[in-house]
Amino acid sequence: GHRIVSITIPKTTFRKNQNMTKELINTSGASKVALGGYDPVAFFTDSKPMNGDFNITAENRGATYYFTNEEHKRMFKSNPDKYAPQTGGFCTFGVSVGALFPVDITTAQVY
Repeated sequence: GHRIVSITIPKTTFRKNQNMTKELINTSGASKVALGGYDPVAFFTDSKPMNGDFNITAENRGATYYFTNEEHKRMFKSNPDKYAPQTGGFCTFGVSVGALFPVDITTAQVY
């Protein structure tokens, strides 16, 4: 079976390398879709990844985000820094060691 393992990263290491993703957003190629089309607000409101609707979108820092409904879009647009993924949507562990790894969205955690 599969196990989810949690890794604790010293904050000083994370902060040092966090700047490398300040302008980078992990998107799907030329489409610029962030989070693989998952709704970023749903991680907070529904506590799980939910596929967004390609007809309900918002742009932020050059990336396109999909939402499950208009309310989630409104919430995102009113406070994108709260809902946009940290470290540009790249693996936090990877960023802590100076590398940009893709993310398995099903293991994302909200803190």
